[in-house]
Amino acid sequence: MSSIPSPGSISKGSVAAGSVPAMRGSWQSGRSQRSRAMWTQPWLIPSLVWGLLAAGVIGLHLYFPPIAAPRTATSYSPSADGFKALYLILAKEGVVYRSETPVSRLMETTNPEETVLLILSPPRPPSEEEWRSLKSWVGMGGHLLYASPPGESDPLGTFDAEITTDSGPADDRVPPKSYVPANGKFLWWPEGEVVGAPEDAVLVAQDGSPQAVRLSVGRGEAVFVAGPWIFSNQLLSYGDNSALAYELVRAAIGEGRTPEEVVIAFDESLNTLATPQMMGVLFQPPLRAISVQILLLFMLYGWWNSCRFGPILPLEEFSRREIVEHTNALGLILWRSPASPEVLARYLRYWLAEFRLQEPALRRRRLASRLGAKSDAVDEALAVISLAEQAAQSKSLRRRETARQIQALAQLGTTLRR
Repeated sequence: MSSIPSPGSISKGSVAAGSVPAMRGSWQSGRSQRSRAMWTQPWLIPSLVWGLLAAGVIGLHLYFPPIAAPRTATSYSPSADGFKALYLILAKEGVVYRSETPVSRLMETTNPEETVLLILSPPRPPSEEEWRSLKSWVGMGGHLLYASPPGESDPLGTFDAEITTDSGPADDRVPPKSYVPANGKFLWWPEGEVVGAPEDAVLVAQDGSPQAVRLSVGRGEAVFVAGPWIFSNQLLSYGDNSALAYELVRAAIGEGRTPEEVVIAFDESLNTLATPQMMGVLFQPPLRAISVQILLLFMLYGWWNSCRFGPILPLEEFSRREIVEHTNALGLILWRSPASPEVLARYLRYWLAEFRLQEPALRRRRLASRLGAKSDAVDEALAVISLAEQAAQSKSLRRRETARQIQALAQLGTTLRR
C-alpha cells in the first residue's frame, strides 16, 4: 500500500515550480485575448484612418505641393481671355447654363434637339472618343459651337474639317469678311484656319483664309472657329465684335430658331479636368494657411464622428418599367404622326439609355457582357444599332421603315434582358 505524503512533507520549492508557469501562461493568454479584442473594435480602423489624414493635413504646413494657377478662359472669368461677357449677353436672350457633364455623356443628360453646346477654348482638344460622342450627339439633332484652344491644331475627330495652325491669313491686319448678318467694324485675331470644309460653309474669312465654318451632320449642325478670341471679354468690347460673336452663336443655333427657343450650355467639363477653380484660389499662398486649418477641423470632426451605430442598411432595389408599355405607346404615336424620324430618334435615345449604350466606344464591351461574349451576336447587335442611328439621322423616313427599326430594337432589347 503506497504511502500518502503528509502536508508537511511537500517542499516550498515544488509549489513555486508548479505554480509560476501556470500563472505565466494564464497571464499571456489573457494578454493575447485583450489584444485580439482591441483589434476587433469597430472604432479602431476609422480612428486610425482619420488620424493619419489629420497628420497628413498638419504636414501640409511644412510642405505643400505646387498647384498651378486657375484657368481664366472660362465662362466664370471676367478676365481678358474669359467668356463671362458672352454668357451674360446670351442669358438676356434665353436659358443659359454651365454644363460640367462630360461630353462623353451628353446623350444621357441633354435633349440634342433643344440644346446648343458651346465649347470655347478648352484646356485641351477633345479626345477621339469624345469627338465620336460629340458627332453622334450632333447627328441626333444637337447643335455645337467649338472654338479651338489658341495655338493648337485640332483634327476635329471624324468631322469633315480640321483646324490647323500651319496656315492662315497672310496679313492678319486685314479686317475679317463676314458671311453672317453682321456688319460694322471688326477685329479678328487669327490662330490658324479651318481647312477641309466646302466653300459654301464658310461663315467668316480673313484675307481669303476660312476662320469659321458651319457643317451639317445628320439632323444637327456644328460651327467650328479657328481661335476663341472673338468670344473673349477683351475683343467683345471692340467695335462691333459683339454682334459678330452673337451671329456666330445664332448660326450654331440653326436657321429659323432664336435663342429663346433653345437651351444654351457653356461646357465647363473640360476645364474641370484642369486645376479646379476653388482649389486654385483657396490653396494659393495668401489663403493657404487658413484653408489648411479649416481642412484640419473637418478631419478632426470626421475622426470624432467616425463610429457608426448598427449594421449598414442594404441598398433599395428600384423597379423599372417594362419597355413593352413604352413600345406600344410609341407605336401608336408613330402611325398617327408623320414625324417618323423624330419618333425613331426619341425611342432610340430611350433604348440606348436603358441599356447604357449611349457611347459608341463602350457598346461592344457592354454588349459582350450581356450576350456572353458571342462575337457573332455582338456584331449583329451593333449592326442593328448602327442601322437605327442612320435611319434616325435621315430627314425623311417611311413609316414602315420606322416600324421595322423599332421592332428590331425591341427584339434586341428582349434578348439583352435575358
